[in-house]
Amino acid sequence: MAASKYTKAVLPYLDTTPKQGSIPSAERPNAIFICKYLKSQGYSKSGAQAKLANISRESSFEPTQLERGVGGSSEIGGIGGYGLIQWTGQKSKSGKLRRRGKLEKAANFSKSTRDSLDFQTKYLVSEVKGKDIANRLKSA
Repeated sequence: MAASKYTKAVLPYLDTTPKQGSIPSAERPNAIFICKYLKSQGYSKSGAQAKLANISRESSFEPTQLERGVGGSSEIGGIGGYGLIQWTGQKSKSGKLRRRGKLEKAANFSKSTRDSLDFQTKYLVSEVKGKDIANRLKSA
């Protein structure tokens, strides 16, 4: 299966010492931070590439990115996708926490913690820990 154009666009992010100009300068520090953390957690090159491609597309590596075009809110308890991978949803109709609600609960409902690159990077890894996808990202 051929890689998508988004995956190909992220190939430079896998080099943690990229050549000048290979990564947009505004994205470079965050992309390198995330890449190094993923590698430290046992992600394969392909697994890290998959995560980085998603993050690039969703937020351009900006942990405070609010989903565009939905009229969301960046406040704790707000609506719309938020963060590196655009966690979305507070609670289901039955009251069960959805992905954004879980992210904010894990941050102890602290906006500064939730908005931290370090926190979100660790959270996105912990979110899949023990699931089949985590194994695939490490063995791909």
